[in-house]
Amino acid sequence: MVSPINFTRRHAFGVVGGACLATSLPFTAIAATDAQARAKINLAGRQRMLSQRMSKAAFLMALSIEESRHKEMLEESHALFDQTLKGLEHGDTALGLPAEEHDIVRESLQSVAGLWEVFGPLMAGIAAQGGVSEQEISKVARMNTAVLFASDNAVKQMVSTYGETDTSLGIAISINVAGRQRMLSQKMAKETALIGLGYNATDNREKLRETSRLFDNSLSALIDGLPTISLPAPPSHIRLKLQEVKSIWADLKGICVEIEKGKRIDAFDLTAMASQTDPLLSTMNQAVTLYEQL
Repeated sequence: MVSPINFTRRHAFGVVGGACLATSLPFTAIAATDAQARAKINLAGRQRMLSQRMSKAAFLMALSIEESRHKEMLEESHALFDQTLKGLEHGDTALGLPAEEHDIVRESLQSVAGLWEVFGPLMAGIAAQGGVSEQEISKVARMNTAVLFASDNAVKQMVSTYGETDTSLGIAISINVAGRQRMLSQKMAKETALIGLGYNATDNREKLRETSRLFDNSLSALIDGLPTISLPAPPSHIRLKLQEVKSIWADLKGICVEIEKGKRIDAFDLTAMASQTDPLLSTMNQAVTLYEQL
């Protein structure tokens, strides 16, 4: 993923994940008839987070960090990913999702489903056995990124498909960027766990640096708005929630910086990342819900 430092038009795709560009937009609510489109973008975006949450949980189990809690986390995330993936394509009344009617979106979801046919049983097996082998660590480390990127592509297709007007595009991009923050919170914890496992540690320190910078820059863009990528400044109640996210992020950011610089990771660091990324995720999810309800 791109980690934009200066928010110029050249960096726009790094912030919105490839959504199309448009002019500066006011923040006006999408018509009620578009509520299902907002829900689809939100839940498809949540799939990105779940791919990283499952992986994080498996790696922390391998490190013997709160094994019981992370086993439960893996099971719950696996079940939710599976249900949501099916619901996004075929519809799910419990999730409030109609069947997908657009071919390009459906094809992107089928790409995720193809990867899930392998990744899903892999994660289910780890949860069932309550442990992770070295071979499984390597396989999860390779596959989770493919699932993440395919899931992200599905979100991009939805933003492009459902953001048919300037106003709806602004909200679609806002839900996408805010939703992506949930994923980044879990990706940081996953990368920290991989460093702790000694798996491609140098590479994962660099990935952690990029992930944390992207989270930080995207949070600033959400709070202030970024007209060059059609990301409107939020209404006051959403801005307050994003400021709450910023407050939680302040402490976690310092931990990330130390690890990026080469700090040797111990059980304290792993536990801190595991515990602090969860309230970050929860509060960011509340912000996404507020965007969806506009």
